[in-house]
Amino acid sequence: GNLNTGRSNLGATGPKNAGLAIQGETSTDVNNVEEYNGSSWTNATAHPESKQSASVAGLQTAAISLGGYPLVTTSVAYDGTNWTAAPALTVANANWAAGGPSTACFGISGGEAPSPSSGKYHDQYDGSSWTSATNMSTTRVQCAALGSAQDAILATGGRANTPGAPSVRVSTTESWNGSSWTSGPSMLVARSGHLGFGTQTAGIVQAGSTNPGSTNLSSQGRYDGTSFATGATNAVNHGGGLGGTGGTTAPISANVSNCFICGGPSSATATEEFNDETSAIASSTLTTS
Repeated sequence: GNLNTGRSNLGATGPKNAGLAIQGETSTDVNNVEEYNGSSWTNATAHPESKQSASVAGLQTAAISLGGYPLVTTSVAYDGTNWTAAPALTVANANWAAGGPSTACFGISGGEAPSPSSGKYHDQYDGSSWTSATNMSTTRVQCAALGSAQDAILATGGRANTPGAPSVRVSTTESWNGSSWTSGPSMLVARSGHLGFGTQTAGIVQAGSTNPGSTNLSSQGRYDGTSFATGATNAVNHGGGLGGTGGTTAPISANVSNCFICGGPSSATATEEFNDETSAIASSTLTTS
C-alpha cells in the first residue's frame, strides 16, 4: 500500500506488518507520522518536529526518533499513541543509521554535522540517557547498519565526504563487537543513502546511490556473515533518501523477511515488502535390490 503522504528522507522502523514512517521532506520538511499494518498506511499522531533525515528505532508501539536536519540533538519517544520528549543525543546530527529496541538502541554515522568526526559518530541509548561510544574508523556519511543489538553492528558503505573534494561513495564495511571496530568485507557496489536489514551474520543492503555522482541503485547485496552476494532487485527505483526497516528494529524482527521499503525522491509514495527465498526438502522412499 502507498504512503498517504509521499516523501523522501524519512525515517522508518518496525516489521512489515507493523511499520512506522515518520517525518521527511515533500516541498518542505514535514512532521507526518504513518503506521503500516502489512497492507495499508494510516495517519497517526504527528511528530513534535518537522524534520528531514531523522532516524527512528524500535517498534510501532515503542519507538524513539533520533536527530534530523536542520541538525538537532533531539530524541523523542513514541508509545503507539503519543510522542514524548526523551534525553538528548550527545551530538547534533542527521542521517543516523539506527537499530535495536527503543530502550537499547544505537545510532551510527549520520553526517553533515560541522565536525571533523562527522560521519563517524556512534551513540548508544540505555532507556534513560545517550552515551557517546567509540567512533567508527572511517567517515561514512549516510551509511546503513546491519544489526539489532548494541554489541553486534556492521556499518556498510557511506560517503567519504572529504572537504573540498567530490563526494565519493565507498564499498567498505566495519563491525562493532561492543568494544572496538574491525574492518570487514567490502560490498559488491559502493553505496550511500541505502538501507540495511538483518544482522551481522544474515543481512541485506538495498537501493541507495553509487558513483559517479549519485546514480540511483535498485540492487541488493546479500550478506552471510563472511561475504556479500547479489540478491533481489527492488521493484521500484527508490534511489537514495528512502525509508525502510524490519531487519535492524529489534530481535523480534531481525529476520530479513520482515523488511519493507517506502518513499524516496520526488515525494514517492511506493511501498515494497521483501519476500525472502524459501527452501523445502522433499522426502522419498528408498529401496534396495
